[in-house]
Amino acid sequence: MEAYRLHRSTTQPAEAPNAGSMFRNPDGVSAGSLIESAGLKGLAVGHVEVSERHANFFLARPGATAQQVHDLMVRVQQAVEDQAGVVLQPEVHVVGAFSGSDRLRRGPA
Repeated sequence: MEAYRLHRSTTQPAEAPNAGSMFRNPDGVSAGSLIESAGLKGLAVGHVEVSERHANFFLARPGATAQQVHDLMVRVQQAVEDQAGVVLQPEVHVVGAFSGSDRLRRGPA
């Protein structure tokens, strides 16, 4: 148990609230590595940013909104598709209506 806790503390961000992994791992590759390869660590929308420690975690800074989380997910999803040809599927359950012309693409349930 201690080894697991130590691994998590060194590989996952804890400096700000987060919802854990934002996207599912596609077959054969991690979502975090695809996001990192697209150069998205540190990318922010408003008060939500892609973690520098683990790219599949988004950090919610004070003032963050659900709309900002959604918008960042859309931007990350599009950038990874543009670079790697992979459409990342959300790991988190997105609930509610969000404004803007860009929509998060959701895979099969």
